[in-house]
Amino acid sequence: PGNLLDPRLAPDGQRGVVGEDGPHGTEWWRLDLARDTTPRFNVGAGSSEIPLWSPDGNEIVFSSNRDGVYSLYRKPANGAKEEELLLRTKQNIGAFCWSRVGQFMLYDSSPGPTFVTRDWWVRPLEGERTRLPFIQTRFVEVMGASTRSGRSMASISDETGREVG
Repeated sequence: PGNLLDPRLAPDGQRGVVGEDGPHGTEWWRLDLARDTTPRFNVGAGSSEIPLWSPDGNEIVFSSNRDGVYSLYRKPANGAKEEELLLRTKQNIGAFCWSRVGQFMLYDSSPGPTFVTRDWWVRPLEGERTRLPFIQTRFVEVMGASTRSGRSMASISDETGREVG
């Protein structure tokens, strides 16, 4: 019982992760749908949001504000090791799409705590890991998703003048 946040299914459809408002931030639970179990998935202090499964289902990336700004962390999906910092910038960031073969991650960036103005960036996960701009406009683009082929992206935008959100 409680306020559940950001439920996400793994690519295999047999596992998931879900957050719950706790007294010291978000508490995360792994869901094993085949075994009907929900072990705790510890992700450290602070508020944590927006879990994203790797394409192979072995890792979960999430945003946490434990250091005052939302940064990206990654952790094995089985919870066997502590999370590691993946990316920190001066702005709040949240990952929303992982390339099908796992080479790139798309994330959005916002100077404010409410993610009102967003730019999209690509973060290579192999080789030189320099972030690259993907979409940078004066508009708000949210809820980015990739097609199955990985060749196209879709999002919701306020470019038409209608409010997003």
